[in-house]
Amino acid sequence: MGELPLSVEWLKVLVWGLLLVPISFITSMKAQALVASSSLVGAVVLTLCILCLCGSGLMRQGLPTPDQIKFWPDSTADFMGTGSIFILNYSCQAGSSAILGSLENGATAARKTVDISFVATFVLEFAVGLAGYLYFLEDTAGDVLTKFPADNVLANVARAAVLFMVVPSYMTMFSPCRRSILELFFEKTQEETSWVEFLVVSGITNMACLAVALAVADLNAIFAMCGNIVTPFVAFIFPAVCAILIRSSACDGPDFAPVVSYKQLDMYAALLFGTVCLGFFGYGTLRSL
Repeated sequence: MGELPLSVEWLKVLVWGLLLVPISFITSMKAQALVASSSLVGAVVLTLCILCLCGSGLMRQGLPTPDQIKFWPDSTADFMGTGSIFILNYSCQAGSSAILGSLENGATAARKTVDISFVATFVLEFAVGLAGYLYFLEDTAGDVLTKFPADNVLANVARAAVLFMVVPSYMTMFSPCRRSILELFFEKTQEETSWVEFLVVSGITNMACLAVALAVADLNAIFAMCGNIVTPFVAFIFPAVCAILIRSSACDGPDFAPVVSYKQLDMYAALLFGTVCLGFFGYGTLRSL
């Protein structure tokens, strides 16, 4: 194969300019939810492609014997290394704010949506992980698509599906970041800001994202820190503490519950889970740096 006409750095800039920057200017919650829904389509296509690729391979070579399968990690360090994946499976944060914010039936629809998200996330990732491991065993890579040749049509379809999964997540993470910056520095909501302020903040934030992408070559440490340290705090500890305080301050409301009460058990369970994950997996991440 010939050399690529563009360097990797210029390809990053090209993808950033053509795919990521335009969707970062979408402000409508319903439009964001529509774009974010393509992540589900990408996840389903990716799962089907990997099942077909690994399934056909297993049909040719046969299923592995029980002696070849590792049913438990070799060490505690190996288990800690999977913490980011384990925790992210139960946070479902990518796209959730845009989708939940566009729902018209309030808390009831949000609860149903979250429950379905948990089930769908588990089924899709379990199917991909199981099929990939049974086929590759000891040679299983963090990204199983890297194990398939570049001229495999089905693998290339799966790689394109990954693009549909990743691109919307940039938008759904960019939007709350921009809102926070506007409120912090301009003390205005996004709806109250001028077009100049909106464009300046959006442009600087996009440029900062590009700078990080060009400067950081290996994202494994970043993913590990986000999954093992940031996610337990943002997805479990902080929301649980906020819910406990809000319930305890709603003296005249139907949701009132003292700080120490059986009605707060669900939030204390989330707080305990997040604290254990932060201490256990976070320690493993910091130790490996």
